[in-house]
Amino acid sequence: MGFAQTVAVELVNLTCWCGTPFAAATSLYNSHREQRGPKSLFCPLGHNGSWGKTEMDRLRQQLEAKDRTIAWEQQSRANVEKQLTALKGQLTKVKNRISNGVCPECNRHFTNVERHMATKHAALTPGPVSA
Repeated sequence: MGFAQTVAVELVNLTCWCGTPFAAATSLYNSHREQRGPKSLFCPLGHNGSWGKTEMDRLRQQLEAKDRTIAWEQQSRANVEKQLTALKGQLTKVKNRISNGVCPECNRHFTNVERHMATKHAALTPGPVSA
């Protein structure tokens, strides 16, 4: 026969959500509270212990939400800038074609595009241009 050793263990007093008071080792309680690991801490009636969010968890979630918002806004801005660049390129292309005498509607070349636009595509022409 061996001798039994006595080990002092610090306990923390808990109350289950069902109202049953019980105690658990402080080290076990802290590891479950901080790690939220796969193991559960049960009350004497068998109820699974659950922990509310700590202040650190709440702040971490707020920071992650803000990081996601910033990333989304940066991506949105990049997409809008790409669209703007593409539209500017298309506008420049149309302006160059018109300045070279090409009708933007029927793609035919005309010496006097202004007169052509006024007579053939009057709905697209804002009005007579004065010199």
